[in-house]
Amino acid sequence: HQPATSCKNLLRFGRRPSAVYWIKPPGAKAPFQAYCDMESAGGGWMLLYAYKHRGGDNFPLVRGLPTDPDGYSHQLLNSLRISPEWAQELRFFCTTSHHSSVVHFSTRNRNIIQAAYDGKQHYSANDWKTGF
Repeated sequence: HQPATSCKNLLRFGRRPSAVYWIKPPGAKAPFQAYCDMESAGGGWMLLYAYKHRGGDNFPLVRGLPTDPDGYSHQLLNSLRISPEWAQELRFFCTTSHHSSVVHFSTRNRNIIQAAYDGKQHYSANDWKTGF
C-alpha cells in the first residue's frame, strides 16, 4: 500500500475517518505517520502542533509529529523534509479548559507558513491580518 501525498489527497480519494495515516509528500525522504483530521473545516488537514492545554498546566513540549489531537507535541515542516510551498494553508484551532473561548481560523499567509516550516519569526503583526 502506497502512502498518500497528503491528508487532502486521502480525502479526495474517498472520505475516511480522522485517524493516523502514512503520508509521503513530494520531496520527503521517507513516509511518516501523521494524524489526518477529515472532519473539521472540510477535512484533509495534517496535524503539526497539538497543545491540549488545561488551565494551570504547563507540560513540557514533546518533539515529534503529534498522532493525537489531545497531545502536547509539535513538528516543523523542515524536519520532515517538506518544502514550505507544499503547505497551502494552515488552520489553527485553540481551546483551553480555563475558559470557554475557542480560537479557530486558517491562513494562507506565506510568512506564517514559512514560520511553520523552520520555527523562525518571518512574520509581522500585519501578517496576522492578511491571508485569512
